[in-house]
Amino acid sequence: EYCYRVQVLDTTGRTASSNELCILAEVPSKSKVLYLSQVTNDPDRGSLTINTFIDGNADVQYFDLERAPSKLGPFTTIGKINKPAMAPYVISYNDFGALPSQHHYYYRLSATDSCGGRDTVSNLGRNLLLHVDPRPNLTNSLHWNPYHDWDGDVTRYEIYRQGAEETAYKLVGNTNGDDTTFVDDISDYRESAGNFCYYVKAIEGKNSLGYVMDNGDPFESRSNEACLNQKARVYMATAFRPDSDILENRFYGPSMKFNEVSEYHFYVINRWGVTVFDTNNPEEKWDGTYEGNEAQQGVYTYFLQYATPGGVASEERGNFSLIR
Repeated sequence: EYCYRVQVLDTTGRTASSNELCILAEVPSKSKVLYLSQVTNDPDRGSLTINTFIDGNADVQYFDLERAPSKLGPFTTIGKINKPAMAPYVISYNDFGALPSQHHYYYRLSATDSCGGRDTVSNLGRNLLLHVDPRPNLTNSLHWNPYHDWDGDVTRYEIYRQGAEETAYKLVGNTNGDDTTFVDDISDYRESAGNFCYYVKAIEGKNSLGYVMDNGDPFESRSNEACLNQKARVYMATAFRPDSDILENRFYGPSMKFNEVSEYHFYVINRWGVTVFDTNNPEEKWDGTYEGNEAQQGVYTYFLQYATPGGVASEERGNFSLIR
């Protein structure tokens, strides 16, 4: 409520006052809550989902969803959303224009009041962008950007992995909210193909507003899915005996660990440079014969060329002994 009156002064200092007039101005009620609670990957839809809690009693016409490549902007409006007419007062938006496997983005929601002015701007939200790299010591290295910006901060990150022969992801570890790196030991998978996929979840701590997801759990943000292929590891014996009592020792060839290969060529030559065995089949090994006869005991040379899918071809060579 605003009240007005006019006062006049003459040159002698005398005054006179008007009547008083009071009016009730229609000033918009500002938002008391505008909380961006989640930016998360939706792998089924290939988009980023942004969820925001709003104040149902605020005099707001619509909201601008804004996106920027950095915390400092520039922010660009990517969508206008009308205020929900009834509860629940939650805005959910899918950003199909984002590239969540290549970039991370900052989001915020800006409210426009009933007079056309800017009402309130929400906190920022940022998606998780995960990168993975194979290491030569039977481990995979993961790193990602911190989630930003929850009222309850990040209480932990959960790491999920799916191997080549597995049909679902499983939790393989977690880090505290300040650690955005993880090294995954995959030595138990040395006999399998070397394909691995990962994603990471950020879990919010208890926020002061008391907001949780529909199932009662704290809010979470899921990263993109990132996959890699561990380079094949090759083991070559220094000798073999075709008439051995042990079946595995009767044949000679590479033992491939993480044995998914896209190219393969293995051949054996004798001391005179004659090729006595040649194959492109990783399952086929030399039985110690040449043209249907037993090859002579002695030292032979092997050559191996192979590549994993999408990898650079490798070549190995060495000597071994055939023992009779």
